[in-house]
Amino acid sequence: MPYVEMELRDKLASPISTLAESIVEEYPWWADAAGALNYAITCLCLQVMPDQPHYGDLATVVGILETVKLEFYRKLVAPYEDKKCAKNGEVYP
Repeated sequence: MPYVEMELRDKLASPISTLAESIVEEYPWWADAAGALNYAITCLCLQVMPDQPHYGDLATVVGILETVKLEFYRKLVAPYEDKKCAKNGEVYP
């Protein structure tokens, strides 16, 4: 759930922007940045977990990544697909 309190958003905004800018500077064509973005997400997950993670810790990270994916799809991909469907026509019966 990305809808955390504004105080936390404000605290994290600068380091997130710095990381994103570093990736974009290295890979101006954003699709080429897939590996760097994957690396950054992986490192972030690894750095917030305990040094000796248990199954619950690992499952929590997998759950977080899955909910990030689902919310990204719900908020960005689905509306995009809806616009394209309206423009180009339905495919599904």
